[in-house]
Amino acid sequence: MSRSLLLLVAGALIGFLATTPTVSHADYVQESASACVADDGDDYFSSNGRLRNASSTSNLSVACGFPSQTGIRHDSVTFLSVDVYDQSSSASVIAFACITDFNGFSHSCGSSTSTGSSFTGVTSLFPSRSAWSGAGSDYGYIQLTLPPGASALHGFYGSN
Repeated sequence: MSRSLLLLVAGALIGFLATTPTVSHADYVQESASACVADDGDDYFSSNGRLRNASSTSNLSVACGFPSQTGIRHDSVTFLSVDVYDQSSSASVIAFACITDFNGFSHSCGSSTSTGSSFTGVTSLFPSRSAWSGAGSDYGYIQLTLPPGASALHGFYGSN
């Protein structure tokens, strides 16, 4: 009888474990534009965690390193949002997700996304993460072009 009871308890335990949903969680990274850098020769202004193009005539090039960590690496990101303010009614804010090879000899980017030349206001851009896929030993970053006229980068968010 004790063997039958043991088999019954073992069967019930296996059934319980097989039907119990697993708990999953997403890791994320959220960074303000203050963690990003602009080309040294460009005219820019940084305040309140934003990075703004201060030129009225030239684009501003900005790069933001993606902080790959144990819980979330750039090659495991399934959602990427770049928050921007487009002040130009004739040019676009453009964003790419890129990698630099671990040896530093080359880089590549996924497809760009932009605000569109007639859009003005605050929005989120969702650049293709295709360059990050399978590139775990490389360095992920976000590359942006901010048009003249006070356009700004607010920050970015990535999750897996």
